[in-house]
Amino acid sequence: MQTDPDGAVVRSNDRVRNVATELDRFEDGTRGVRFRARTAQGRQFLLPEPVADILRLLDGTRTPRQVSAALAGSSRAIGPERIEEVITRDLLPKRLVETVGDAPPVSNDAPATAAPGRTPWDFSLRVPLVSQERLAPVVAPLTSLFRPLTAAVCLAAIVLAHVAFYQLPVAQRAMPSSGRDFLLAFLLAFLTVCFHELGHAAACRRFGCQHDEIGFCLYLIFPALYVNLSRAWQLPRWQRAVIDAGGMYFQLLMVVPLYFACLMTGRSYWAGAIYSIDFAVLFSINPLLRFDGYWLLVDLSGVANLQRRALRLLGDTFAWPVRRRTPQLLASDFRRGPLALVAGYALFLVVAIALLLPQVFLAIPRMSSQLLESLARIPGELIRNPDAAMLHLYRSFVAFAFLFMFVRPLRRLSTLWRGLVHRQGAQ
Repeated sequence: MQTDPDGAVVRSNDRVRNVATELDRFEDGTRGVRFRARTAQGRQFLLPEPVADILRLLDGTRTPRQVSAALAGSSRAIGPERIEEVITRDLLPKRLVETVGDAPPVSNDAPATAAPGRTPWDFSLRVPLVSQERLAPVVAPLTSLFRPLTAAVCLAAIVLAHVAFYQLPVAQRAMPSSGRDFLLAFLLAFLTVCFHELGHAAACRRFGCQHDEIGFCLYLIFPALYVNLSRAWQLPRWQRAVIDAGGMYFQLLMVVPLYFACLMTGRSYWAGAIYSIDFAVLFSINPLLRFDGYWLLVDLSGVANLQRRALRLLGDTFAWPVRRRTPQLLASDFRRGPLALVAGYALFLVVAIALLLPQVFLAIPRMSSQLLESLARIPGELIRNPDAAMLHLYRSFVAFAFLFMFVRPLRRLSTLWRGLVHRQGAQ
């Protein structure tokens, strides 16, 4: 008799039912075959093929002993004790199965989690705003923008609008200089972010895959919108890559009407919105953080959990002088191409941190001074000069966001270090 961490007892004569809503092959960069399993709550896991075979056979009428008998004539014959162990250690804790009959059922009310690979660096404070049902009438017409001919015309318009905008005289495309214009530019840029999320949802719908809600979240400290695309993992890699790029495509498309508005009115907030869009897209395509560029790299390469694997490789490498053990990733069945990508991404993280960390330390005193100065000047400027008060409010928010963003990685690094020390002590 064995027990899973939540207390559910698994006996050799218990009947076990598969409660996974999806189970399909998934490429993750390894030589072996992997399968993606999804629960009704949206949790997703990568399983090796033998575990997936066991999961398929758990139809609620078979016991571990009967599953072993069903596999006896195949090349993947497994003893009943090993099947009990797989159910206990791999399937029950993940809420992919439940016991039936006389055994107490496993609770399947675990909170939903995102697609595989998220870590505490990622989104927090997720608040759903618009359900999939309410989004459907808005998203359905937008799927036509992903037809090949339409997309080609739109991409050409995006390029021409950018070329024309940046060829305007500097005075005609100047950044906003007043608090009012800054606020209007911010609101316009926020509207394009909404269109960005609709782009992801429309691409998902274009390939016949259901998306879920659009909501508000925090990424590190930055307020952001998100669309739940966890179901897109069932699509082929190139279709997932189109979904990844769909948000940037839609957001850049907004530059076209903004350029004409800037050209006809000369107002600086239109130019400010275009600058904000271009900065947001450049920031999103950066694979260092888990924005669109990171997921585009993951889907084009087929290496799932790229960042987590790179961080694990770095941790094992830095701990090698103490542990004297080959990094786990190098000893796995990874193919050479994906292995080179993970190693290259790990090197990229090291270089980026080495270049950015000194700049961050140097900026801390300046940002702290800016925060205190702006907060002190806001009350007086609210009466005398509201535009200046808005600018100081913006400066104080930027300084606070920077300082808070610096604290969270330090907490995460301390957690990783404690985990590494605990692992070494256990060995």
